[in-house]
Amino acid sequence: MRQLDAAVQRAYLARLGVAADAPSVEALRLVVRRHAERVPYETLWIQAGEAWDIDPYGSAVRIALQGRGGYCYHMNGALGLLLTSLGYSVHGHVGGVHGPEGPSASSMGNHLVLTVELPPSEANPGGVWYVDAGLGDALHEPLPLVAGGIHSHRST
Repeated sequence: MRQLDAAVQRAYLARLGVAADAPSVEALRLVVRRHAERVPYETLWIQAGEAWDIDPYGSAVRIALQGRGGYCYHMNGALGLLLTSLGYSVHGHVGGVHGPEGPSASSMGNHLVLTVELPPSEANPGGVWYVDAGLGDALHEPLPLVAGGIHSHRST
């Protein structure tokens, strides 16, 4: 997979309004929050007849240099490349978005999600974080990937 070059990384970070800080939970939270706030979940380009592929690098270029957004494969693919370029250990996973009826075989594979590995901490003893910038306005922060329920601890 193609890595972000320095110019695209700088433009992407400028769009988010963040510095290229060393990997940490706090820095990850800031990048994910800013991504949710500043990069639109958008699909109107489909109705406009534009043809976008889901290449993560091309998605990062559209986000960083053209002021665009996209859907989950664009958003999470590009964010994964950005985080990797900042030194994070990032993994993409097949996901599935479904309604209140629950998951089904047909919903699996219609979504891309990320996990990010950081050193274990009190907030996340396993050190693995669930990151999803591809659900519109749904998640503004990474969530610790742990058994049980998640209770919001939004930072101010």
